[in-house]
Amino acid sequence: MNAASINSSDYAVAVLAGGRGNRLGGADKGLLPAGGQTAVERVLASVPTTVPRVIIANRNLARYQSLGLPVRQDPWPDFRGPLAGMLAALHATSTPWVQMLPCDALSLPPGMSSILLCAAEAAATPAAFPLYGNRGQYACCMLHRDLTLPLEQALDAGERRAGRWLSSTGAVSVDMDILHPSPIWSANTADEWRSACHRIFATTSSRST
Repeated sequence: MNAASINSSDYAVAVLAGGRGNRLGGADKGLLPAGGQTAVERVLASVPTTVPRVIIANRNLARYQSLGLPVRQDPWPDFRGPLAGMLAALHATSTPWVQMLPCDALSLPPGMSSILLCAAEAAATPAAFPLYGNRGQYACCMLHRDLTLPLEQALDAGERRAGRWLSSTGAVSVDMDILHPSPIWSANTADEWRSACHRIFATTSSRST
């Protein structure tokens, strides 16, 4: 498979907005302002409209549903972290692959989904994730739906670390260090959020002049 052969039936996108936002005072990160939109709206705007999309959220469900997309919750009432959101996404979609996007990934590499999907296919592995600055960006992984049962079993066994679980699947990492400007993979604190929004505003202003 190459990027030119990928179409909207190959993968779906799941925006993970189910976190607790502990380092942001318990805020629902998906609904925080980011460059004139809410964070979840900004992430969704980066996804082609031809690609099936679903939102994984555990709070403010009516607000997310107002965006006109399917909204699903984690399978368990207790909080089990991003892996639980990924499992909900695999259950909620029917495409062979699902691209996971956290709602605070405010500026991602163009064509990332195609790059990850091609890498997974080339390596004959059911998962791929970006590597940037020698750090795995696990919440932005591409997963094949064959991982649904293994992920459910891992969560039932107490697994909570996305990187460790992805390693167990044989996931391939894709080095994205050459990208410029650097992507905004996440914003977890008030300072990180302000910095991310400043970068978004600066980029938008430079493009409009």
